[in-house]
Amino acid sequence: MQNGAASAVNNTITLNTNAAIAANIFYGGLAFVNGGYTDKATATGNTLSLEKGTLSGSGVVLTAGSATGYTAEATGNTLSISGGTATGLYALTGGEAISASGGSVSAANNSIKVTGGTLAVAGDICGGDAESSQTSSAAITVDASGNAVTLNDADVSYAGTIYGGKAKGNTLAAVTASTNTVTIQAGTFKGSSIYGGYGDSGTTDKSDGNTVTITGGTFASGTAITGGYVSSFTAGASSSRHNVVSITGGTVAGSMNRVYGGKADAGNSNVTDNTVELDSANVSYNTVYGGYALFSKNVEATVSNNAVTMKAGTVSDSITGGESWLASSDKATISSNTVTLEGGEANSIVGSYAQLGGTGNTVAITGNTVNLNGGTCHLGLGWSGS
Repeated sequence: MQNGAASAVNNTITLNTNAAIAANIFYGGLAFVNGGYTDKATATGNTLSLEKGTLSGSGVVLTAGSATGYTAEATGNTLSISGGTATGLYALTGGEAISASGGSVSAANNSIKVTGGTLAVAGDICGGDAESSQTSSAAITVDASGNAVTLNDADVSYAGTIYGGKAKGNTLAAVTASTNTVTIQAGTFKGSSIYGGYGDSGTTDKSDGNTVTITGGTFASGTAITGGYVSSFTAGASSSRHNVVSITGGTVAGSMNRVYGGKADAGNSNVTDNTVELDSANVSYNTVYGGYALFSKNVEATVSNNAVTMKAGTVSDSITGGESWLASSDKATISSNTVTLEGGEANSIVGSYAQLGGTGNTVAITGNTVNLNGGTCHLGLGWSGS
């Protein structure tokens, strides 16, 4: 539809057939409008289910609810896969809200659940995707919150990035990717990254209260797992707070690259109260961080109250409660971060760490703690380093 409004509400498509299906793109509900600055697209409450059948195409995309307009909302859409065969899948999306004109967008409370089938997914999986790419003339909001991805089928392989919720904005956007969840119970994962919440390219970015839970599955060497992530090209206020990564099962061919409770590659950042819990004897890691902040020039950030607890597993490099990398003329406060080793094996443990990349930086490191209650640490650093 053009010049007005479009909506797709409470539609259901179920694929349940013994026949081969040759189509490449499937939508539970699709709303598209391309017109003036008041045009809005809405996709709400749609369901797309694959129960039986063979998807024979290549580059196949499954999206439960899609809304594209100057402003767009995708809310409460569900993608469910409980059977079927597909070797040419490219992407899975619960709900997507897209603006190519710099308008506000929201993808909230969408979900993906995979419990059966024989599938190979080459591209990304995203519970809720909100994107407004073009620079706008006024402040806007880009929100991907409350979305969920649950993957529980040993006969499915995934090669792309997995997002609970992804929000990508522009230089005038307030970007939020919060309270999203990724739960992995089974499957083969060949991709490089898993994010609970991912917020990118806004004036302000928030990725708070996201959760990644792994109880099973087989992971490629080099996989990176992040509870909440923000990235911004401006010096606006950004936060990655109250995110949780919990790994209690699964196996890795080699070692996971990095695990972050909360991470900010942004301007003035608040990386606080994030948690990483490791309790799988079959998983090894390279580096693990409770909270991590990477600075640009002339910004200020806090990395505090983050915690890592390890009960089983192996860390070949280091476990760090809170860490920051500074460019020049930056200011960092790294405080009250905690690492607790109760079991497993770690090469080194650091309560906090600051890397100074230029001149004129100011760092305050206080009150960080390392608890050695069990396990093995080859190079114990029970103090803060800078």
